[in-house]
Amino acid sequence: SVWPLPGFLPDYFVTFARAAEAADARIVLNNLLPYAHLAFAENDPVRRLQLLAKAFLRADGEPYEPAKTFKKALLDRLPDLAERYLSAADAILEISDRLALFRMVEGTRAALTIADWLIARYEHLKRARGFLDFNDLITRTVNLLARPDAGPWVQYKLDQGIDHILLDEAQDTSPDQWEVVKRLAEEFFAGLGARDTVHRTVFAVGDEKQSIYSFQGAAPDSFADSRLLFAGKVRDANAAFADLKLTWSFRSTDDVLAAVDRVFADPVVRRGISHDPDPLN
Repeated sequence: SVWPLPGFLPDYFVTFARAAEAADARIVLNNLLPYAHLAFAENDPVRRLQLLAKAFLRADGEPYEPAKTFKKALLDRLPDLAERYLSAADAILEISDRLALFRMVEGTRAALTIADWLIARYEHLKRARGFLDFNDLITRTVNLLARPDAGPWVQYKLDQGIDHILLDEAQDTSPDQWEVVKRLAEEFFAGLGARDTVHRTVFAVGDEKQSIYSFQGAAPDSFADSRLLFAGKVRDANAAFADLKLTWSFRSTDDVLAAVDRVFADPVVRRGISHDPDPLN
């Protein structure tokens, strides 16, 4: 709670008001004191906080600068006024931030409640009408390929017609989608087989820094993990693996690229999207 107000207990507030009148401190008399009087009389804690903010903070929500706001005559009468004022303003800011956070949490909980209902309703309608969405197709494909009684046969049939796998925007590929790719490419580098005369390849291009589809399950760190996995499989098969870095961009400016590189030069930020220790340039 912000009440009683640190630095401005009732006794000091009376002293402050009298000193402001004696010093003819217009800003205090016209702005701070009227709202402060209303706050002292207010019983509702949220409304009181709003009134205190109007009294002790500027319109932009920041504290006043005591040396510029309070007349010298007032500061001479109350030598500790600046310290008391800043203590009160800091308390108001802290409680205001906590109230804003609480409201954000409540708003998020309300939004999640609505989202849960919508998702449940959506899933019910899909089942009732026999519909599948894109995520269902991915999930069912992963489950099918993982089934010991059906997966190998499906992979065998698909393997007959797949020579190359090309994956664009790989940074926005979900773990389940990567699992489909890995299953489909399982026999590409398994050694001698019925299709050894065919040159089979996996090609993926992406940029972890451009990943924007986390709401659809995208996991940019899976790009680096999958690259390492395929690199190992290819080299174990005595085949060639190429890890190419594209260092030129034709769609952006030097300033934008420099700003992005500066952000992702931080190892902590980089770990958020990739397990690759190399810089993300």
